Amino acid sequence: MSGDPTAAANRRHRALCVDDDPTALALVREILLRAGWAVECAPNAEVARQLPHVNEFDAITTDHEMPELDGLSFVASVRCAGYKGRVVVISASAGPAEQRVYRALRVSAILAKPVNAAELLQALQSE
Repeated sequence: MSGDPTAAANRRHRALCVDDDPTALALVREILLRAGWAVECAPNAEVARQLPHVNEFDAITTDHEMPELDGLSFVASVRCAGYKGRVVVISASAGPAEQRVYRALRVSAILAKPVNAAELLQALQSE
């Protein structure tokens, strides 16, 4: 019954959280779990990008500065792969030039580290 509106309303939101900093990743995970989200975590953008089901997430949170593949490249790659969901960048270092590129990639929000729970949840709300 894929067209059942009750089932759709009761479905848990799913988030992919990407950060190479285990402490920051754990904080975002905990915020989302407490808010009722189902959460999958990836220790870096390269691992996240290779997930076969990346397009199935309702939202993605990602760090900006990561080794191997940075947040900009990761967001660009998932957008090119057809991801239409919300993306929130959590960064201590994204400058104005990077923020413009993120906006062009339809990022929902760019939040400062350490992330504030209320700001994160607001950024992930449906439009």
